[in-house]
Amino acid sequence: MKDKTRLISSKDDLREYLEADRKALGLNNKRPKLSQFVYRFEYSLRHLEY
Repeated sequence: MKDKTRLISSKDDLREYLEADRKALGLNNKRPKLSQFVYRFEYSLRHLEY
């Protein structure tokens, strides 16, 4: 990630943030199951920010 204070401005930025969120939660799957509520919540927030 280039700068932690800027908003997501491209699809590449969105992918980077989602990958970082997934790693921070310790998820190994590329596509976590819907039961992983925290990731789904962060995923939704990131898409709203984009």
